[in-house]
Amino acid sequence: MMSSPRYTYLKDVLTRLPTQRDNEDGGASAARMTSVLVTQDGLVGRLQRG
Repeated sequence: MMSSPRYTYLKDVLTRLPTQRDNEDGGASAARMTSVLVTQDGLVGRLQRG
């Protein structure tokens, strides 16, 4: 349950990513962030399932 706030934060950031894509610069970093967040999201899910 301790990971819940982090999980909510990740979802919040992912929701904002499309807005960042308006900038060409932001698009590249957004894509990089997405892959990192997806990896972290998978790790969090793994930890929760234990």
